[in-house]
Amino acid sequence: MTLRSSRLSLAITLLLASCGANSGQGDPSTPAPRYSNDAGIQDSLRTCAPVTVTMLTRNEAGVAASLVAPLEAEFAQVYPKIACFLRDGPAPYPDVVTTVRTFTPQDPGVANACCGRVDISAAYLTQSNGDPGLLTHELTHLVQNYPAGVTEWWWTEGIADAIRYLYTPANAGWAISAPDRATSYRDGYRVTAGFLLWLERTRRPGLIRALDGVLRRGGNPGPFWVTTFGVSVDDLWAAYLAQ
Repeated sequence: MTLRSSRLSLAITLLLASCGANSGQGDPSTPAPRYSNDAGIQDSLRTCAPVTVTMLTRNEAGVAASLVAPLEAEFAQVYPKIACFLRDGPAPYPDVVTTVRTFTPQDPGVANACCGRVDISAAYLTQSNGDPGLLTHELTHLVQNYPAGVTEWWWTEGIADAIRYLYTPANAGWAISAPDRATSYRDGYRVTAGFLLWLERTRRPGLIRALDGVLRRGGNPGPFWVTTFGVSVDDLWAAYLAQ
């Protein structure tokens, strides 16, 4: 068994600006600043204070260094952005340990995150040739850090995949699910992410951050939809499918 550890520490100042199409003001040859991969999703001008984040990478399974190094680059690029987008400030865990190890049958999925730690299956990382965006999804869970009382898990996973879509430098071979009547917003992950991103683009800019706030406070999202949109989440889902 090969043990490889590396530490990555950096201070990053983030200026997250509107990312919509060029408004026609100023030099049209200069693209508007973008905070995400999606020019259709806008955000008001927001500045986050400089933050120092550190990731200790442990390659306990001895996978190829070419698969581990991109994790460190992805962390440096996306983790402060996620914290700024969802929390308006530093992440709850400025020091993160990411371990690439051999998963056992008792380990859920191909990766998991909790309490400042991300574990990634060595077999999956090798099979997927790195899977850019997997770490972004798990880092989002560290920033979410919802209380145990949050039971509607599909919003947790949907937000994490929406953030993966918005911030991963390259999502090769991965995409958000398109509207499909055979699915439900309760499916989580890509399905729920597609729904949330549609709401963010077409109904309420800032929706993802607002929903994250409800979940962070341990609230029931049910009343949130009616208060925000005047209709139930089921009505919104029906509109999403009908587009």
